[in-house]
Amino acid sequence: MKVKSILLGLLFSFSSTVIANPLTGIYVTKEHNTLIEVSQNKEQWQGVIIASDNAKAPIGKVILSEVVATDTGFSGQIYSLKRESYYDVELTPEKEQLQLEVSVGFFSKTLIWQRLDTID
Repeated sequence: MKVKSILLGLLFSFSSTVIANPLTGIYVTKEHNTLIEVSQNKEQWQGVIIASDNAKAPIGKVILSEVVATDTGFSGQIYSLKRESYYDVELTPEKEQLQLEVSVGFFSKTLIWQRLDTID
């Protein structure tokens, strides 16, 4: 009986953490098979490059910063390795992926990052 109670408690705790932190996790980008670890630090989230097939990718670089919750999802800054600067980004977490809408002036680009734990 104790084991069932403990397992039930862990399951509830885990599901609460996932709901409370919808961005937290490791994501795979389509370009260069780069792994980004997104974690929460107080009221903000950040994303750090932890691995990549691109030999020039700066492992440990903060690529997502100042990410905060909004009425429609999340917003923050994303770093462009090619342009070496940060741009505004809107983030929409979904069950298996993270949709990022990058805005630069009148232009925007949508990126999709796949959640690592959902890849077969």
